[in-house]
Amino acid sequence: MLNWIPRYSSVLDIINTKGMTDSLILELGSGSHGLGCCFDKPFVGLDTEFPDPISPNMIPILASIDHVPFSDDSFDLVVSLDMLEHIPADKRLSVIQQMLRVSSRFVIIGFPCGEIAEQAERHLASWFERDGGNAPPWLQEHLQNGLPSSQEVEEYLDTIPNMRHEVFGNENVAFHIMVVIADHIDISRDYSEASLVDNRDDWIELCKKANFSPVYRSIYLIEKLESNETEKIERTTSGVYKTLVCPRCRAELTIDDPANELTCLGCSSKYCFTEDHIPDMRCR
Repeated sequence: MLNWIPRYSSVLDIINTKGMTDSLILELGSGSHGLGCCFDKPFVGLDTEFPDPISPNMIPILASIDHVPFSDDSFDLVVSLDMLEHIPADKRLSVIQQMLRVSSRFVIIGFPCGEIAEQAERHLASWFERDGGNAPPWLQEHLQNGLPSSQEVEEYLDTIPNMRHEVFGNENVAFHIMVVIADHIDISRDYSEASLVDNRDDWIELCKKANFSPVYRSIYLIEKLESNETEKIERTTSGVYKTLVCPRCRAELTIDDPANELTCLGCSSKYCFTEDHIPDMRCR
């Protein structure tokens, strides 16, 4: 959808600037597409469900956001965009801790914040609810949970030693409202989807120009100043699956292919593969 491009185009810029295009990247809260709408190299996408066809360059993992089934420092870069607002406020810092734990160097977190973003959410809800309609589930979650506080996130990051962070404004709020509405009007959605197939790079460049104030979203680039060198995970499906750990105790797993089952060597918890052979690591 068109409204994904503004946030991911900025992340693509950071990936290119930091020389991370060939690095192992994990995206938390990726949904079925995630970085795949702008990025063509393999990456790992983690979410609690994948309701749509999965991006062909994404290695999907079903797992809880606050129990990430990978060891410390497993990924060069961990990305999360527009995910924190879908989490209850009292759990957001623990999710950020998970991102920092599994990253060996960089973390990128983006989320809508501030009064102008809250106003935009309310106006969009009113637009969707006209004539007896309903706001989409993602917007209902934003309104129910409330938007994250940039002050709270920065105060937390300031307590962590050997890290530094930069903040970038992302997506002018008027532009955001326009592309969200365009995605929900049949004729504009049909035209934009066709155009994104043929002219994706042009849309990416256009959306990069929409990062002027007032902005809807803040993007944080967090860097560990003392990066930990660990054994690199192969950017293949089998390579990623071999490095999964138990989300409960982080012990190693054994994979029983005939039984389609993963068993923890520490706490004996069992996990499985879905019919599409996606590891289901959700804690139940």
